[in-house]
Amino acid sequence: MQTNQAGLELIKMFEGLRLEAYVDAVGVWTIGYGHTKTARRGMVITEEQAEALLREDLQDAENAVNRLVKVPLNENEFSALASLVFNIGSGNFQKSTVLRRLNAEDRVGAADAIEWWNKGRVNGVLTTLPGLVRRRAAEKALFLTPTAQELLTDLLVRATDSDRGIEEAPPAAVDQGLESRVPPKESSRARRDALSSSRTMQGAGVAGAAGASAVGAGTTMNTEQPTTIGRTIKDYLVTYQSEILIAIGVIILLAALFIMFARWDDWRKGKR
Repeated sequence: MQTNQAGLELIKMFEGLRLEAYVDAVGVWTIGYGHTKTARRGMVITEEQAEALLREDLQDAENAVNRLVKVPLNENEFSALASLVFNIGSGNFQKSTVLRRLNAEDRVGAADAIEWWNKGRVNGVLTTLPGLVRRRAAEKALFLTPTAQELLTDLLVRATDSDRGIEEAPPAAVDQGLESRVPPKESSRARRDALSSSRTMQGAGVAGAAGASAVGAGTTMNTEQPTTIGRTIKDYLVTYQSEILIAIGVIILLAALFIMFARWDDWRKGKR
């Protein structure tokens, strides 16, 4: 299964678990986590069967994303699209503006178009459904969320740019006396670690990557009305606030200990 944990939890949260068959908002027999293919009146299943049906249905959605999307996707983008296809079907996704914009490498435009799929037919009338509005907002948020690796790469790039700024030669001195007070370039270099061997930077990287993973783990027909991402995220955070607080505390503690050790080790080796 290619869908990450954040995507899987998103699907489960919005589909809900029903062990007895029911008719959904658009009149389709449904059971388990939004399973419709074999659902029928009077059908009853176990939670284990519901999980198996979910993975089977999700595989179909993942295959559609792999087949139709022609540009590289990170795990959050892929998982958000898998959730969308799971809900609207591969046929609708194939003719969607989401796919057209994405394959044209307009990722922001594709994310906006995800929210258009928030209507369903109720008694034959195309109607905006609040549940779909919230789901589309959550999928858009996940689609636009950078992965831990992307955040770490950005951190290292920024740190490298800053490091290069330190190495730049100082402005020309106005007179010989001022010039003599400018620290020699080689001396400045000797007091710095290379970025690749900086233990403090490694600690910051661990904190950034772990924090991003915790946030990523903790967060799918058609209109153009705006929605509120904040409400969806707030509801999710309220539901799992205890687990999130514990995870954040552990992350901060590990990062702090790592950085403290790195600073002590650098001092011991005469790097600071």
